[in-house]
Amino acid sequence: MSTITVFLASSSKVSQRYLDLARELGEQIAERGHRLVYGGSFVGCMRQLSEGAKSRNGSVTGVIPERFHARGIGDLDCELIVTRNLRDRKQIMEDRADAFIILPAGLGTLEEFMEILCLRQIGFHQKPIVIIDP
Repeated sequence: MSTITVFLASSSKVSQRYLDLARELGEQIAERGHRLVYGGSFVGCMRQLSEGAKSRNGSVTGVIPERFHARGIGDLDCELIVTRNLRDRKQIMEDRADAFIILPAGLGTLEEFMEILCLRQIGFHQKPIVIIDP
């Protein structure tokens, strides 16, 4: 069983196709017997991803900074790791990953993608990175 870290938007103010894609990806990860690690928010695309995996009895871990968790948006129906900040969050998500998937999103996801891509390029990991753009 591999652990797949997914970077994606938490926003629900996106096209329905992105929400559907997130849910389908969660379902597929679980159906293939993989564990999901994601940003831990229970809104928008992140919620759909998590719900998709859980609907197929998948293992889900959310990693969320204290600041966001304090807003009441953490996914309480999974293993939820609350971190001090975004840097700690990214480190945990990277450490747990056997592979990364990037879905369409905003600047935060772009920054996460660029970091793992740079780390791979300079030899800190050799984990697969998949970008999905429907």
